[in-house]
Amino acid sequence: MLAVYWALWKKQPAPSPVSVSKAKAGLDIVLVIQCESYATPSIFCDASVDKIRLPFLEKAKALAYSQGELLVSGFGAYTMRTEYGVMFGRTEAELGFCQYDPFLTAQRDKTYALSYQMKAAGYQTVFMHPHSLEFYGRNQLMPVIGFDAVDDCSTVQHTPLPGEYMSDTVLAEVVINRLEGATAPLFLYAVTMENHAPWPGNPQEALQHYLRHLQSSDAMLGRLMAWLEEQDKSALLVFFGDHRPSIQGIAYQDRERSTPYVALSFPECKKATSSCALTPAELHHLIRSLSLEVV
Repeated sequence: MLAVYWALWKKQPAPSPVSVSKAKAGLDIVLVIQCESYATPSIFCDASVDKIRLPFLEKAKALAYSQGELLVSGFGAYTMRTEYGVMFGRTEAELGFCQYDPFLTAQRDKTYALSYQMKAAGYQTVFMHPHSLEFYGRNQLMPVIGFDAVDDCSTVQHTPLPGEYMSDTVLAEVVINRLEGATAPLFLYAVTMENHAPWPGNPQEALQHYLRHLQSSDAMLGRLMAWLEEQDKSALLVFFGDHRPSIQGIAYQDRERSTPYVALSFPECKKATSSCALTPAELHHLIRSLSLEVV
C-alpha cells in the first residue's frame, strides 16, 4: 500500500501557478501567530481546568472581526498541515496524494503562498520561528515562497527552564521589536514553540505543565493586542492554534480536533456578530481579503 501510494504521489501533477493579482498592501501590519498546541482548557475531562481562564482570548473574541473554531486536521504528528493550509490556501481535497505531508511539494505551490502574494503587493515579509528552521525544510522553503527574512530567534537572549522552549511572552517582545523597526507595510508570520511536547511527569503533572504554558500563550495574545491598540497604524492580527495537545493519559471531552482562532482589525475593531468555523484554507482567504486592495 505504501509503495502504491508513493507511486501515485510521484505521478500527481503540480498545480497550475496562479497569477499574482494586481493588488497593493491594504494595511500597515499583518501579523499572523500560529500558536503551538493552543486550545481551550475546556477540552479536557479534568476538574482542575475549571479554574483556568484565558482572559485575553475572551477579550479578543469579543472584539474580533472574525472568530470561532479552526477546523484543523492534525492531532499530534503531521500538524504542519494546518500551517500549510493557512499559508497556501489549498484544501486537502486539492492536495490529493500530497495532503499528508504537503511541505514535501510546497515549493512548486509558491504562487499560492500568502508570503508570495503579500510581497508582490508591496509588503515586507518575515517568517519567525524559535526553533531549528531545518525542521520540515523551512530554511529552504520560506525564501522560495516569498519571505524576505527568515528568523529562528537564535540571537535572542533568554533563559528557558531545562527541556523547555522560548516562552511565548519572550517571543511577543521579539515580534514587537520587529514591528517597531518596519519601514514599509509588514507581513509577519510567527510560529511559537512554548506549548510543544514533551510535558514532563505523570498525566496530571503533564496537564498542569501544559496549562501553565497555555496561560503564557494567552498573555502573548494580550501583549500583542495592547501594543497594536497603542499604534497609529492599520493592522490585522490573526492568532490561532495549530492543533490540540496530545497528553497521554488525559481524557478529552469530545473527539473533535478544532482549535480557537481570532482575527482582529486595528485601530477600529469590528465586532463579530457570531462565531464562524473555518478551515485553515478558508482562514488563508480571509487574511488575504483583509490585507490586499485590488488596484
